[in-house]
Amino acid sequence: GFRTYAGLDTSPESNMNWGDIATEVSKGIGLIKEDRETRKAAIDQAQVDQLKALSEVPDLNNRSLNGIIIDGSDSSKQVTVNMYSELQKGNIKVKDFMLFMQNQKNGYSSMSSAVKNYDGWYTKAKERLGTDENGNIIASDLNIYSNESIDGFGNLNNKKLVPNPVNGQLQLVTMLKDKNGNYTIMPDPNKNPNNFQNPNAINVRMNFEEDRKVLSDQAAQLTDAIAKKITSNQLNGSVSSMEDFRTAPVFSQWKKDSVASLTSSDNDSAQILTQSGGYKFAGSIAEFKEKNPGLSEDLFIKVDTSGDQPVIELTEDQREAARGYADTAIESQLDQIEKIQSPTRDPSRNKKDDRAYNSK
Repeated sequence: GFRTYAGLDTSPESNMNWGDIATEVSKGIGLIKEDRETRKAAIDQAQVDQLKALSEVPDLNNRSLNGIIIDGSDSSKQVTVNMYSELQKGNIKVKDFMLFMQNQKNGYSSMSSAVKNYDGWYTKAKERLGTDENGNIIASDLNIYSNESIDGFGNLNNKKLVPNPVNGQLQLVTMLKDKNGNYTIMPDPNKNPNNFQNPNAINVRMNFEEDRKVLSDQAAQLTDAIAKKITSNQLNGSVSSMEDFRTAPVFSQWKKDSVASLTSSDNDSAQILTQSGGYKFAGSIAEFKEKNPGLSEDLFIKVDTSGDQPVIELTEDQREAARGYADTAIESQLDQIEKIQSPTRDPSRNKKDDRAYNSK
């Protein structure tokens, strides 16, 4: 019959109580439904708590900051309601919604920390504009540029706190003036990317410090070792002068390695370019033109200050230019050494004799 055809096992051990199984399955389904209801209630409550927190703006001493937070909170509430609606429609996942709300919390927390840290940072940043024992400014030009973008944080009259409607992250936006001189125009992120800053990134970037490197001083450190070597070897005749060192087989490789050490990173190359070549940092070509009217676009160094540290984007032509300045600095130091050296030489020997001797 059917049992045989279906290949079912008719032994007593195979008999199962389908009523008990149905009961257990029913219980399981009930538990799953209950768990879903519990999680849904938790999500609903989280959304209610978020909106409540965004409504309870603290009374801050700074009136401008109060206005920014209130305005930002209103925008955050609206995008939260929109995201919650998308969740209910099934257009986004629960984890994405929860991440969205967490990003908002992190943003306001970072904004609060940045406000508290600003005064201490500002005092330290001003100190780094002072000079060292050699009269050189302590901070690098990149450090100064980065600090200028943070310094704008102290002027809240042109700022707007804007939540990202997709991920909930906050952006502190430096607004542009309208025809009446009021800061009402939202900048284009492509033309003015550095007008958009993440409060958390501002907090972290307050710790960024880069000391100024003076090319002539660094080149001198490399050539001083050569000067000492020449002086110590004058008596044994292996190298009797800087002129002899320049003609030695090792000179070309030594200078190539020296240039490479001075330009070993884009940050090092940028220091050379800004100090020796008059290059300027900017977040975009539009910002560069605005801040440096009449200056050639070839002197524009792109830098991104949206993250935890300012990131330089050099072109290969700019790297080559930095190597050229480094080469010139080394040659200049060698020329200086040659001028002040008074090597012990036998007047009866001419330069041709010296070179023939040194090639042996």
